[in-house]
Amino acid sequence: MNFLKKMMGTGASALPFTIGKECHSYQGQLFKMHEGTKKSDGEEVSVFTFEKESAAPSAVQTALHAFQNSSKYRHPFILRYLEGQDMDNQTVFCTEKVRPLLDWAEGLEESTRDDEITWGLYCLFNALKFLHEDCKVSHSNIGAHSIFVTNGGDWKIGGMALLGDSTDQVHINHLIQAVNFVPTSMLAPEIAGKDWPALRGAPRHAPDVWGAGAALEAVYARCRGTT
Repeated sequence: MNFLKKMMGTGASALPFTIGKECHSYQGQLFKMHEGTKKSDGEEVSVFTFEKESAAPSAVQTALHAFQNSSKYRHPFILRYLEGQDMDNQTVFCTEKVRPLLDWAEGLEESTRDDEITWGLYCLFNALKFLHEDCKVSHSNIGAHSIFVTNGGDWKIGGMALLGDSTDQVHINHLIQAVNFVPTSMLAPEIAGKDWPALRGAPRHAPDVWGAGAALEAVYARCRGTT
């Protein structure tokens, strides 16, 4: 068995992509974000890692939920999952190359800023429309920490740890634990305040629209160099 493991590789050495420098500005809380490259062709990617060692069981389950949703939902403006693995000690996956929303905002030129942000909002609300109307789910974790930007300026939704049907009690039970492992400063009051009856009674788009507004405010604050 040990010989077989050596032949197949274990852990990071067995992954089809490399895990490079960490992006310390990423504020996702549950996962860490890294630079990376695909081993097959050298394509640059973004890599998200979650370390299971010493993590609470509910954190491990939340990370697995995010990982599974990242590969399940496909849309031009949802962060494009490429490949990944859920291993004994780590959950890791790679996506198209992106950078965190607020890092992107820092580099905007004032002359084109509003046009670029307007396009980003178009991307964001198209992805949310897909989730709300076609998939019948709420993202529930929309904020600057869960929006990423490609080199071409497209905004992409990631951070799928809270995604699900907020009218379903099974999903509410997941949220009760999972909300402890995501940044809550930009989340809707029903989620940040753990008011689950109010969330179940709200339209599925409501918490995501709140989060989008908070993300937009954060983008303009970063452009102005304020918090």
